[in-house]
Amino acid sequence: MTKKTKDPTARAAPAEPAPRILLVDDDPDDRELVTRELRKEFPGVEVRQASDPGALDAGIAAGDLDLVITDYQLHWTTGLDVLRSVRRRLPDVPVLMFTGTGNEEVAVAAMKAGLDDYILKSPKHFVRLAAAARSALDKAAAKQARRRAERRYQALFQNLPVGLFRCDADGRFTDVNRALVRILGAPAPGTLVGRRLPDLFLDPEVYPLWIKALLDGEAETALETRLRALDGRILWAELHAAPVRAEEGDALDHLEGTLEDVTERRETAEALKEREELFRDLFENASDLIQSVAPDGTFLFVNRSWKEVLGYTDEDLETLKLQDIIDPACREACLRHIQEALEGKAMPHVETIFRAKDGRAVHLEGSCNSKYVEGRPVSTRGIFRDVTHRKAAEAALARLLRRHELILNSAGEGIIGVDAGGSVTFANTAAAALLGAGDPAALTGRDVDEFWLAGEAGGPGNPVRVTLAQGRPHRAEDAGLRRLDGSPLPVEYRATPILEDGEVTGAVLTFSDISERKRAWQERERMQAQLLHAQKMEAIGTLAGGVAHDFNNLLTAIQGYTDLALLKIPEEDPVHADLRYIHRAAVRAGNLVRQLLLFSRRQPMEFTSIDLNATIRDLLKMLTRLIGEDITVETDLEPAPWPVRGDAANVDQVIMNLAVNARDAMPEGGVLTLRTRNVRVEDPPEAAPGRRGRFVALTVADTGLGMDAETLSHVFEPFFTTKEAGRGTGLGLSVVYGIVQEHGGWIDVRSEPGRGTAFTVYFPAAATAAGPEDRPRADLGGLRGRGERILLVEDEASVRDFAAMALAGNGYEVTAAASGAEARECFESAGGGFDLLLSDVVLPDATGLDLVRDLAARAPGMKVLLTSGYTDQKAQWRHIREAAVPFLQKPFTLEALLAAVKNALGGTP
Repeated sequence: MTKKTKDPTARAAPAEPAPRILLVDDDPDDRELVTRELRKEFPGVEVRQASDPGALDAGIAAGDLDLVITDYQLHWTTGLDVLRSVRRRLPDVPVLMFTGTGNEEVAVAAMKAGLDDYILKSPKHFVRLAAAARSALDKAAAKQARRRAERRYQALFQNLPVGLFRCDADGRFTDVNRALVRILGAPAPGTLVGRRLPDLFLDPEVYPLWIKALLDGEAETALETRLRALDGRILWAELHAAPVRAEEGDALDHLEGTLEDVTERRETAEALKEREELFRDLFENASDLIQSVAPDGTFLFVNRSWKEVLGYTDEDLETLKLQDIIDPACREACLRHIQEALEGKAMPHVETIFRAKDGRAVHLEGSCNSKYVEGRPVSTRGIFRDVTHRKAAEAALARLLRRHELILNSAGEGIIGVDAGGSVTFANTAAAALLGAGDPAALTGRDVDEFWLAGEAGGPGNPVRVTLAQGRPHRAEDAGLRRLDGSPLPVEYRATPILEDGEVTGAVLTFSDISERKRAWQERERMQAQLLHAQKMEAIGTLAGGVAHDFNNLLTAIQGYTDLALLKIPEEDPVHADLRYIHRAAVRAGNLVRQLLLFSRRQPMEFTSIDLNATIRDLLKMLTRLIGEDITVETDLEPAPWPVRGDAANVDQVIMNLAVNARDAMPEGGVLTLRTRNVRVEDPPEAAPGRRGRFVALTVADTGLGMDAETLSHVFEPFFTTKEAGRGTGLGLSVVYGIVQEHGGWIDVRSEPGRGTAFTVYFPAAATAAGPEDRPRADLGGLRGRGERILLVEDEASVRDFAAMALAGNGYEVTAAASGAEARECFESAGGGFDLLLSDVVLPDATGLDLVRDLAARAPGMKVLLTSGYTDQKAQWRHIREAAVPFLQKPFTLEALLAAVKNALGGTP
């Protein structure tokens, strides 16, 4: 035999509750025997013993018994009386009769009285006692369970809010709950039971059709129909029923079902349907674009306006996603907004651009939020308005405003707008620039009085205040505004009122800076003065040129005849010294004429080798008288200066002009220093790029007032002067600058206020040494002629006579003529056999060049020498240079005449 082991994993059955048993018996041995047997069957059983009427009554009164076992024959009563007492007081407690004195009649009577089992007290039947007790307890438990279920069913049946019914095959109610009584308006369940359900239908034909559908087994058994309640009300009812067929055949036995009053739900549904239709109508016909989009961009629904504006159809939306129609320019921002909405952020204002089906850009403006289900976003909802036309209008307006702004800001005049109180509401760029504000916004909000000069703000001089008060335009051609830094701004302005419905609501001030105009007026006045001065100078120059011609002729005669006289008188004769003084005076007079012509720019330059030290020494006496006794003149001269190539008269002019400028810079006296130095330039300064080599530096320094940087920048400009009106022409330093430039040099200026000024002029060094001062030569033998024939043409008799005498006395054969016609006659008479034509440039009836071209054509071998006392265009300098004709400037000395003739003939002077 295999021993069974208990499965350790098997769960133990729940412990059976110990029964409470009342044992009624007046025999103690029998009670002990029964108790022992019960304890075997029911561990923990509670056996209550009753051996007298009191114990019996107390046991029943306890009311918590599960089983009663009684003997039939008791000394105070019988088992039947005990049975009847228990049934009366504890009807659900089972009773067993365990007796040895009863009989069959007793058993039958007991069973009729409700006894659960009858067991004889005999060894044969004693073993049934435990099993009978077990069976009785089980039946009682089952019966109680059925009763409890029935009570629960009835409670559920009666308390459900839904009407429950059972009706027979004819439709008569056989059972109804309280809810159905209430729904159908019955005063009590009894008034409803027996009534026919189909009689309540407003539409009688519906009931049989419904029953047939139920019997046919159609899945949909619900019926919603109208009923008339017992109280007369018409209601909508929803019925669900299950047919129960007869045990034999398919005929309907009865019907079990539910009936629910859905009138309110129906009305709510109708109202909801109406509201849904209303909302759908609003949704579909809304002018706004409405959409619902899944998180992945799939369109869930859109309204009609959405499709009409963007042009997409329902078929298009089946394949499109939101990101497909967003304009690329704003796709990233739009998708970011959608993601934020999906994360729960409210987006009350969104602007984006969708691309319509035809490619149009549709500008949208609206809001976006998300729909959540169980805490999870399932869609985004967007309501947008097509603002494309508005955006276009705004863009057009912005362009118009921008254009107006550009026009206003491009205007050269300042434009300021003010309100009725005089506060600035607008300023253009020109106004900001003119008033010294970096940005027009810096002027906005300020009081217009801030920009008017002190003493005029708020008064009659402020045009804006006048305009605001009078409502009329106000203008002036010369007024003053005040910049933000307080400096004055001369302006021409016009103030115009802004009128709205005839009321002055502000004003516009337009103004322009007339600083340049005022400076132009001043400059024009200055230029007029300069022009007048220049015209005077031109007149002086013209006069000087005309006088110089005659003066040069006279000086030529004086110098020439003096030279001839000096050749005839011995040096030891006192008259010889007088003649030399006359000669020197004539030479100096010639230099004065040249300086006068140089000042009028009518004297051509004659470059020779010049010793600057000698030039300075010659000018010292004149300079001392010129600059006055309160100024000391000092010299610091290079011991062995290099000669410079220059025009002597012009170099004199440079020194004189710089000395006079220095004098004017020392009104209370000082020291004037003249300095020369030899200089080698390897690294040319900016003022003289590329000029390397040897130079002689001439410095004219003073200890005067000095100049600042601004004055230095204008010092060489024509007519620029720091002197008061009438005390300077402004030409001195400009003449110096022009002379130095024509000499191939440059000027360096060093000056500081209160520290004096030093002008350093750099003259290029000459290759040959400077010659001695021109003077009559004692021996002219080397300049004598060898009988060459000279045709002398000169209209001035004194010059013609001197030249003819000088040339004839020095070995030349001279034929003199006073005009071009006379010269041609002499030429014809002599057969053209002249070696040299010496002619004045300006003749009464011709020019020297015309005469040269005429006679030289007929005598190709004849040499030419021209001379003139004119220095302007009459001298025909340009044509003389172009023709490369030798020229001798008047006045000339005897030696100069002979040297020029010798040179023209091809000899060595």
